[in-house]
Amino acid sequence: MFDTKTINLISILQNCGVKGEPCDDWLVKDLEQQLGIKLPAAYKAFLLLAGHDFTPFHGSQYTLDDDLSELQRNGQNIFRKDHEMLPLGSFVFFVHQGFVIRFFLLEDGDDPPVFEYVKGWPPAKQLAPRFSEFLKSEING
Repeated sequence: MFDTKTINLISILQNCGVKGEPCDDWLVKDLEQQLGIKLPAAYKAFLLLAGHDFTPFHGSQYTLDDDLSELQRNGQNIFRKDHEMLPLGSFVFFVHQGFVIRFFLLEDGDDPPVFEYVKGWPPAKQLAPRFSEFLKSEING
């Protein structure tokens, strides 16, 4: 089972309208083990609610089915093509058409700010002060 913060964020995200095809908790724990990181509670809550299918993200790579370790490499490559560096401690959770990435910094707490980088348009820009707010804005269009 998950910690209280993750469970609380599941409720917050549900109230914001986050829904889709969930991942089970074993997949989330396996991902953390595979990558050797601790994911923020808000992101774990998202995976547990919609980690296999989240309608606002259709057409992009974002799910556990898309191999999130590969998304990390894709994010680094997109930055490198612009002679930039993905910030240390970044976790890329979304890649669109090979030129847009969205990420957060693992050190930024349980509900971290979300950043976007577009190839050819540096620098990275903050999209939302919290992951939960980012998801809510995606749902609301």
